[in-house]
Amino acid sequence: DGDPGAPPMLPMPRPGERWALAVRLGRPHGLANPSGFDYEAWLLERGVRATGSVRGSGRLLDERPATLMQHVHRLRGTVRERMLAALPEGGQRGLLVALAVGDQQGIDAAGWEIFRRTGVAHLVSISGLHVALVAMFCGGLAGMVWRRLPALVLRMPVQRAGALAGLAGATVYALLAGMGVPVLRAWLMLLVGALALFVGRRIAPSRVLAVALLVVLAVDPWAVLSAGFWLSFGAVAVILAVLGGRVAAPAGWRGALRVQLAISFALVPLLLAQFQSVPLLSPLANLIAIPLVSFVVTPLVLLAIPWPTPLLLVPADFAAGWMMEFLAPLAALEMAVVERAVPPPWLFGGALAAVAMLLLPRASPGRLVAPALLAGLLFWQPPRPQEGGFRAWVLDVGQGLAVHVQTRAHDLLYDSGPPFGSATDAAERVILPWLRAAGVRRLDRLVLSHADSDHAGGAASLLGAMPVEAVLAGQARDARER
Repeated sequence: DGDPGAPPMLPMPRPGERWALAVRLGRPHGLANPSGFDYEAWLLERGVRATGSVRGSGRLLDERPATLMQHVHRLRGTVRERMLAALPEGGQRGLLVALAVGDQQGIDAAGWEIFRRTGVAHLVSISGLHVALVAMFCGGLAGMVWRRLPALVLRMPVQRAGALAGLAGATVYALLAGMGVPVLRAWLMLLVGALALFVGRRIAPSRVLAVALLVVLAVDPWAVLSAGFWLSFGAVAVILAVLGGRVAAPAGWRGALRVQLAISFALVPLLLAQFQSVPLLSPLANLIAIPLVSFVVTPLVLLAIPWPTPLLLVPADFAAGWMMEFLAPLAALEMAVVERAVPPPWLFGGALAAVAMLLLPRASPGRLVAPALLAGLLFWQPPRPQEGGFRAWVLDVGQGLAVHVQTRAHDLLYDSGPPFGSATDAAERVILPWLRAAGVRRLDRLVLSHADSDHAGGAASLLGAMPVEAVLAGQARDARER
């Protein structure tokens, strides 16, 4: 269909293929706003130095992968296709594929919102927890086999054989998962632990974490631009502090709850700085979701990687669906998330000090003042203009306009920017993150100069996400219909 004289559409390239293409490249350009999604930093952290478009149809040079990583990426695509073919339409297909190969494209926006508001998004991304599960399974299986073969025990102790098998299994899974920062951190910690076992030395877990941190930064210095870097290493540091004797960790569900509460409190400063929100129901949601994902969904998905059969994937899909049914009502509660402005550096530093105090032994005096410092972080609001004055910010929304005007008691937005393709717009990517970072929870006025998409393209998203007292439009068209 379309123009008969147009060049044929380029087929979707497969991982490992080599193509000859005429392309137009340029330096990546993002939007220059102090908050919201930083497109340039996102590309930089992923090693992308240029973006562009393809001219013409191109020519396939070689369809065979040439390197180890190209073979791995081809295998990831194959596993994804076979799993999707074995699963029925609908359900939690996207979640299961994400747990298998780290491809999160199949999770829709509604699902991500549930994960964000309940604080379980870390379970969707392949993390150290999943890598550790693979290592324990492979190591335990190898140990069982090794004990039954005396000739092998004479060659290598069972403990070393289990560590080697666990590391091998974790390596394969980490490669399939794409080797993101949390996965790389967990794999490096397993590697250091296995090396220490083979040379007969004991290394403190904190030193293992420090070595993993140094190696990650040496391999990928731009990892510091990723929120996952800080949350991953921060969460593990808190767990080590809780389980290392500085905070008592009773066994059973009380111990699990103590660890979860410690992580939830400790990550509050980072969550506010990165996302301007804290999921209050995260401890409850994780108390149910972590065991379900760790001991039911993930093991079934891992077994389905070499053997993608409905016998494994349908029960995993059912368990994941039950989890979503449990999380959805929690996410719908107004109290599920508290949103606050970006804290100033002095308050952020005080909150980090409060976290350190909370991880001290119970008798430490600092533990008494730590809750007050964290409360200050949650209740702080940025200063507003003096009576009779105002501030105005012209937001960078690309081809379009969006201006935020603030007085002592009111907030006004003039125009809502353009749509960004068919899936998102300036309100979701720029305006709402800016308003939340500024501590604005409602608008008194939304003024739309006219109905062109570059001025009113984000109005519907804005009205759906934030209370607006009144909308004034330069043309007689309801912004809610756009």
